[in-house]
Amino acid sequence: MSYKSTTFKKVIDAINGRKMLLPAIQRRFVWNHDQIEKLFDSIMRDYPIGSFLFWKVHPDAVNNYAFYEFMRDYHQRDHQFNSLAPKGFTPDESIIGVLDGQQRLSSIYIGLTGSYSYKLPYYGYNNDKAYPKRRLCLNLLYQPQEESSIHFQFKFLTEGEEAECLENQYWFPVSDMLDWKEAEYNDEWFDSATQELQKSEEDGEFPNNIITSMNSQKTVIKKTLAKLFNKLHTNEVLNYFEVENDNIDAVLEIFVRVNSGGKILSKSDLLFSTIVAHWNDGRDKMEDLLKSLNQKGFSFDSDFIVRACQMLALDNTPLKLEVKNFTQENVLSVKNNWEKIETSLNAAIDWLVEFGYSRDTLSSQNAVLPIALFIFNGGDKRNKNEWRRYLSHALIKNLFSSHNERFLDELRKELKNKKSFNFDDWLDKSFTSDKKFAINDDDIENMLETKKGRGAFVVLSFLYNFQHNQISIDLDHIHPDSSFTNAKLKKLGLPETSILEWQDKKDKLPNLQMMESSKNRSKNADALKKWVDNTYPNQNEKLRFLEANYYPVSADLEFQNFETFFEERKKNLRNKLKEIFSVK
Repeated sequence: MSYKSTTFKKVIDAINGRKMLLPAIQRRFVWNHDQIEKLFDSIMRDYPIGSFLFWKVHPDAVNNYAFYEFMRDYHQRDHQFNSLAPKGFTPDESIIGVLDGQQRLSSIYIGLTGSYSYKLPYYGYNNDKAYPKRRLCLNLLYQPQEESSIHFQFKFLTEGEEAECLENQYWFPVSDMLDWKEAEYNDEWFDSATQELQKSEEDGEFPNNIITSMNSQKTVIKKTLAKLFNKLHTNEVLNYFEVENDNIDAVLEIFVRVNSGGKILSKSDLLFSTIVAHWNDGRDKMEDLLKSLNQKGFSFDSDFIVRACQMLALDNTPLKLEVKNFTQENVLSVKNNWEKIETSLNAAIDWLVEFGYSRDTLSSQNAVLPIALFIFNGGDKRNKNEWRRYLSHALIKNLFSSHNERFLDELRKELKNKKSFNFDDWLDKSFTSDKKFAINDDDIENMLETKKGRGAFVVLSFLYNFQHNQISIDLDHIHPDSSFTNAKLKKLGLPETSILEWQDKKDKLPNLQMMESSKNRSKNADALKKWVDNTYPNQNEKLRFLEANYYPVSADLEFQNFETFFEERKKNLRNKLKEIFSVK
């Protein structure tokens, strides 16, 4: 292993020429835009950014392994995964694989050559306008304050933001620096930039003080640009070790040792790497599956996929995230069963969608695995409602909060060779660490104290039993949230202690309901009594609505009677939950 240095420009050229690639054992790119911006500030301030570990793959071994290209244009929703590098390297062509430093090097590559599109707040996930294309820019007029944590202000900006000029803001696209042939080109650039600004000022596009700021800081600006040029083109600031070994197992051992020394990779990331080290197409298969599952409205990760592979295809292997459990033989078993694994997980998630779950309401990903195993084993799909009961109990009891591996292993043994499933068989069982599915009085009281969120969704979805795949459902307040401001509660003459109690209770289960989205939109922030009277003028229809939503039929729905309404509905919910969960 030799220690060497090179420039960023040479590395960029190597990546562009497909001479430097990412081995399949690498995880996907995960850095956010803020990390990249700070990395470039560190480079400009001469801070150490750590050494890199490169793997020189000899020509006769290159085509034996799977490699991925570096990502140029990152998109938080549409492009999170690297593209597979095409095969067909020439016989005399060696390449460099990056074993350590992939996140840093990918960040540098995106910053210097590409773009980073991240989601804007307040926009929907599926709204294309939520992800504007941004490229990395350097503010040449930035003046750091004493308390500032950054000295050079780098930011990913949209095309419109780049063009905005202020007294203390002029943005230089960092990718332009790659085309410079020498640092002294900044003289020509500065003259051209100020001439363009002069024309823009004359046209009234910018305030008159821009050129004044540029001229007053001309020396600093030119020094900054010269430094950026030298950091990219001249200075050999990228230090690396180079490994020459064509044995993938030996390379994997180095990779694991390098990455397990700190918190760079999780266990599941390392196991993911182990799998794809023995299965070239494994990474693509797994990433395609993740995309498929998450497009249904979830946010599963590699940890879930790795555990699923163990749970479904390696029934004789302990459910522990350890490299020794993913031998070449076991990886072959995963590969041979992959189509069934993929089908089973997709079917299980389709059930979850039908049950009404999503990324916002599924509190435990591991709770899905027994369902997937049942489907994998060819279980009777008519037992679907039994699995709905299982999932509700598991999430309500928070059974997957600890000792996951032992608990999953017990459930796997329970399901072995079973084609049918009756959840009642598990209700009276005591599993590892005294885990029990049965609901008792204390659990019911805890449910009634549940506040708006995942826990409340699980309980209410069981109470309402909507077909979520057929209609859109909202989880909402009964007495509207907007009624509980300090000002409105004071108007009712409530003392301070009662105001705090009402504001605490407003988010709890007795003041929450599930409602069809269209009906909920019509309700909006209307007072409860007004909305009910207007929506259900017929007394029989009104009575059916009250009973279907567990309202106290005789209670006054005026807001000033919230306390009574809350306690009466709480009693109704308590009785119904005891009935549903067979609490004796």
